[in-house]
Amino acid sequence: MTILLDSISLPVALTWSDRDAWQPVAQTARQTLDGGLAVFHQPLTAGRPITLISTESSGWVSRQTLDALHALASVPGSLHTLTLGTQTFTVLWRHDDPPAIQAEPLVARITPDAGDWFRVTLKFTAL
Repeated sequence: MTILLDSISLPVALTWSDRDAWQPVAQTARQTLDGGLAVFHQPLTAGRPITLISTESSGWVSRQTLDALHALASVPGSLHTLTLGTQTFTVLWRHDDPPAIQAEPLVARITPDAGDWFRVTLKFTAL
């Protein structure tokens, strides 16, 4: 399996934490004035959250990869191609649920070294 964001190769050990937490249906229900129930539903074609996370023991990214991810995320409204194995999504960074990128160094330093590794959380919305 491969994980690619545009041309950036990401660790295959990243976990898609909210894979099964999304349903492709929107629904609202309202009580009517005569005591009945009006239910409205519609299939969702976009808006699926995709959150990729590292664990304590795997899925770490290098400083170079983290810098490349930050460069992509710094372009407002940019669309990207995310490939998760055989699935491909057009995504944008989920800046409405900050931070879109969260990174924690494996070794805490005041000034990170170029060879440092990071546990990450990457938040996207599929369109």
